[in-house]
Amino acid sequence: MRKGQMLVITAIIVVTVLILIKIEFGFFAPITERNEANIINMFGNIRNELIRAGEIMSSTRNYTDVYVFSDFLSSEEDLEIFYTISDFHDDTLNITVVNFLNDTIQNIQISQNLTDETKTITSLSKKASDWVNFTSSPGSEESIEVNITYVKGSSYFNHSFITIVGPNNRYINTFFDLTLKDGNSYLRDKFSTSGKLIK
Repeated sequence: MRKGQMLVITAIIVVTVLILIKIEFGFFAPITERNEANIINMFGNIRNELIRAGEIMSSTRNYTDVYVFSDFLSSEEDLEIFYTISDFHDDTLNITVVNFLNDTIQNIQISQNLTDETKTITSLSKKASDWVNFTSSPGSEESIEVNITYVKGSSYFNHSFITIVGPNNRYINTFFDLTLKDGNSYLRDKFSTSGKLIK
């Protein structure tokens, strides 16, 4: 079976699983009709599917899959996703920022300790994405810290995560910030997936 066919089949399976998650755990039901156990289970399943989507992307270098899954999930107003992809190869660290929050984010500051530079994206509306590049030639594989800050409404948000860079290979990391609202409370988690592609 060709690689392209495998990717299509995998994407269909994951979308089917996501639909089943929505049905099984009452994601289509009004939030007042959900119980606490179902909400916790649903959140865990959504988190696992995002991790799986990130892992698929790390092995295929196809950014579209994670975007499509996030778009599908965020069609519910009580679920928000912010994610970023760090992709290092050929001496370039590309950091892509994607906004599936229910509001425009402003003044996105992206810094890292590979080159000790900071770059800015002015704003991102919901479902929008943008990217910045940094250039460096590390002599060996090393872990670096990426920091992303932004303003949403009157609030300031900060995310920090570790990714790997190095010569000879391609290193991809996807960082997620997932929030599921439940009336006046919410569930929230930050997590990452990573992979290394041998050239």
